[in-house]
Amino acid sequence: MKKPSVKLKIIDMNDAMENPKVLASLKELTLCGLSGMQLTLDRYEDILVQGEEIRGKAIVAYSGAILIAWGLLSWEPDDEVVDFDSSLGVYFQIFVDGNYRRQGIGTKLLARARKIIGSKERLNVSCWSNGATAFYRSNQDQDLIDLFDVLEEE
Repeated sequence: MKKPSVKLKIIDMNDAMENPKVLASLKELTLCGLSGMQLTLDRYEDILVQGEEIRGKAIVAYSGAILIAWGLLSWEPDDEVVDFDSSLGVYFQIFVDGNYRRQGIGTKLLARARKIIGSKERLNVSCWSNGATAFYRSNQDQDLIDLFDVLEEE
């Protein structure tokens, strides 16, 4: 299979959450209804209802007009899903459609996330599946903190 031509776009999460079509596309492209990304999107809806701004960005990956993957950068504290303390840096999650995995798309999303936050902040990740664990371990040269490993050590 030929690698798809992939275009990345950055979307402020306030804009994404207020656009029903974009939000539906992001929700569709998650591991499941109880995934970290899905739960984070649900929490973002609560933040907006309270009239607050969301501190987050989506990095979306398109092949033509098809959304095939996305990464979520969040500066929001999260004590519900992974006990993320935003003083640790930035919480980052990725989902790549199964038909497009192992083609470098997740690596591109990770590289773009690194570029967005620069070297002053750390990326904190949660490995929700064995594939995610393998992916992040293959990127150990990055300054990554696996929040699930941190929780297991406590």
